[in-house]
Amino acid sequence: MMARILPVCMICRKVPRRGIAEGISICGSFICSECEQQMLESRFHNLDALKELSQKLI
Repeated sequence: MMARILPVCMICRKVPRRGIAEGISICGSFICSECEQQMLESRFHNLDALKELSQKLI
């Protein structure tokens, strides 16, 4: 029996329901599509939220 390796979002620490298909990998780190969307929406509207998300990436 093989073990399944599931991606864990480095921002929210959750495993997306559809696995790797529901997110992106940047420099070896996985970000789920929900957090990715939050980052994109925050880009122009809420700089404080974007700073908080980017701190989790470091």
